[in-house]
Amino acid sequence: MVSFRATVYTSGVLQKVEQGCKRLVTASGGNAGMAAAYAARQLGVPITVYVSKSISRMINDRLVAEVRWNYVLQFSLHSARK
Repeated sequence: MVSFRATVYTSGVLQKVEQGCKRLVTASGGNAGMAAAYAARQLGVPITVYVSKSISRMINDRLVAEVRWNYVLQFSLHSARK
């Protein structure tokens, strides 16, 4: 069964690629980022996914594996507010 979030993100990624985007950027703490990364990889479009340093190691590792040659950048909410 495909989740609603995965469907929405896949549709959004496809729409942006059809509009001519050559690179995508998103921020997520889990499933949404995974869905966007998966869709971008299937379409051959680089994606940068920003995630909080507070996400679990398991989610981070899965996201890094999904994004592969693209980027997963961690940030701290505290440092982002400065």
